[in-house]
Amino acid sequence: MTTMTKRIPAMFLTALVTMTFTAFPARAETPLHRPVEVQFDGISIESALATLGEQVGVRFEYDAGLVRGLHPVTYEAEGQEAGRVATRILYPRGLELGEMRGDRVPVLKRDPYDKLRPTREEVYEFVRKPTLTREGDDVTITFETAGWCDVTVAIEDERGTIIRHLASGVLGPNAPEPFVWNSKAQTLVWDGKDEIGRYVDDKDSVTVRVSLGLKPQLERTLFWSDKRMVDGPLLVRATEAGVLVWFGESRGHSLGAQLRLFDHDGNYQRTLYPFPANKVEAVEGLPWQEFPPDDERLPSKLEHHPFVGQKYQTQHSLLPDHTVNALAVRGERVWLIGAQATPLALDGSSGGANIAEAPSVIEEFKGRRDREPQPFHPHSAAVSPDGSRMYLTAYSRGYWRGPIRARDWLHGVNVLNLETGKMTLFAGAIGEYGDGDDRFHFPMDVATDSKGRVYVADNKNHRVQVLDASGTLLKSFSVKNPGRVHLNPKTDEIWVTTSMVVTGGDIMRHNRFDLSLHALGTADEPAEPKTWPLSDGRMRRALRGSELRGTVRADSIWDLLVEMDFHGERPTLWTAGPEVETSGRGRENLAHWRANARLWDVQDDALTVRRDFAEEAERALVYARAWQWGRPRLAVHPVDGRLWQGMLVWDTQTHPTSFTEVAIVDPETGRIQLENLPTDPIDLGF
Repeated sequence: MTTMTKRIPAMFLTALVTMTFTAFPARAETPLHRPVEVQFDGISIESALATLGEQVGVRFEYDAGLVRGLHPVTYEAEGQEAGRVATRILYPRGLELGEMRGDRVPVLKRDPYDKLRPTREEVYEFVRKPTLTREGDDVTITFETAGWCDVTVAIEDERGTIIRHLASGVLGPNAPEPFVWNSKAQTLVWDGKDEIGRYVDDKDSVTVRVSLGLKPQLERTLFWSDKRMVDGPLLVRATEAGVLVWFGESRGHSLGAQLRLFDHDGNYQRTLYPFPANKVEAVEGLPWQEFPPDDERLPSKLEHHPFVGQKYQTQHSLLPDHTVNALAVRGERVWLIGAQATPLALDGSSGGANIAEAPSVIEEFKGRRDREPQPFHPHSAAVSPDGSRMYLTAYSRGYWRGPIRARDWLHGVNVLNLETGKMTLFAGAIGEYGDGDDRFHFPMDVATDSKGRVYVADNKNHRVQVLDASGTLLKSFSVKNPGRVHLNPKTDEIWVTTSMVVTGGDIMRHNRFDLSLHALGTADEPAEPKTWPLSDGRMRRALRGSELRGTVRADSIWDLLVEMDFHGERPTLWTAGPEVETSGRGRENLAHWRANARLWDVQDDALTVRRDFAEEAERALVYARAWQWGRPRLAVHPVDGRLWQGMLVWDTQTHPTSFTEVAIVDPETGRIQLENLPTDPIDLGF
């Protein structure tokens, strides 16, 4: 394994020592440095300190009230320094040793934040440089530092590869063994063995490296690809600056929610959320908190945010509303639509908007099965050309219907005044559907053109309704099961992709549904519709298989999530798979496929795949699926330095916290090898 000491910043110090035979002067010790042998089994702390003091000739002094009621002491040591034993007994009980005066050692109350506070001194100098003495197989390493800094001692072969990590830690009262307790003068013994216990025959060829003030530096990120889009459902929205992709959080595999920007050819550009480090100060309304021990001011995930009259703690998100169901864009502004319309900017800041004051977009409605009004979230949003109004529709919420995770829908379009935050009904009726000009039946999408006209995909009425800014119907286009309306911002040309609404009654009919793309001309100059088939073989097989495996989670099925990008030379399509879960191995494979996107070219006579991000991620990573519950199991092989990662997968054959595959990653090359295991362990190690 390559050593970090090869890349130490200039302010830090490393000493390379070859075999010499220089004797190191003896250092005067205090009684607390004398080795002791103790075996305490549930005795009081007073008795433990008294016994320890008798062995080394010191007296521990303390107020009786300081140790009253503390837990009994159970501790065993042979050959440890008395000060180390006392520290390990006192520290977990909130106490520490004071400065020794004569034969008296005070016991003091410890600052509870001490373990969080850096303890090293920024002094990286040797008072006495490292020297070595050798006796048989044992090599004694001696040195003395000028400050209480961190020290790392390693044995390297002639190629500079570490063959034994001997010691590492901060010198002082909490210095780990084999460092001498509370001493800047150190004597360590290397027994001549490598990391796995084999004797090194040619000791004259090895080097001892003693490093002060090591600082980790990022070398590379392993097991990552910008094509890996696997953590929850995707949302895609094209802008002039590029294509925004939201990676949601779903079913426990948590890479964390992210908002990334790709260029129009599908190349990763940057991440907008989590907020970039150089932009986080420019996010207005972000909760900040001073954290101990040094009262450092940092963004906080511990704030409680109002949510439909209740309080939910969003510890894993800096956003006031981490559930995002839609994206809306206008110019340099993007809104994350969930329970609120959270405003962000394309530069990674909030663009001057206060995210804590994001207006609510929830519609509350009491259905036939409900005892009280329930919250419905919008799943489609569009902003007027002047940026003053936001139209919202596809209001729905999930519920269980036997083995099916079904969905209730509302049938209206709301409008949100972005200046006042007030939301009102724009068109349709929230609790009533119909086929008249003033009604919708499953409005699935809303869009606006350059003239401020509003387009609504009226799915079960098989039409796209065009309304003016007051809600008056202007025109209607006949399209079977419209799911998304895509408007060319340059020409206002209308493109529609079809989709199926999943409630609870029609889930088993989805195999007979064909997806398609339609070009309809403009609202002013309609054209003869042109159609491209969008049915996807993998999606068809996945949906068909989901019927046969029992539990179906169909509450988020949008068949293919489609976004059209008109900012290139020719129109392109971005697609992502449906939100379907099945039990068994089919679930694992489907979860991998459905969350990855593909980029299509729209040709005159066909749609052709330009990029398949799932396949690209597989080529780059071998294993491109997300690990379950955000808890991969990691271990480094001590001989070859390769990283073993247990891939947690939840299906009917394994426990949700166990795994049957490991990915073996070479940290030098990033190359990944996938291995199957004969059993399903919950952890691994060497």
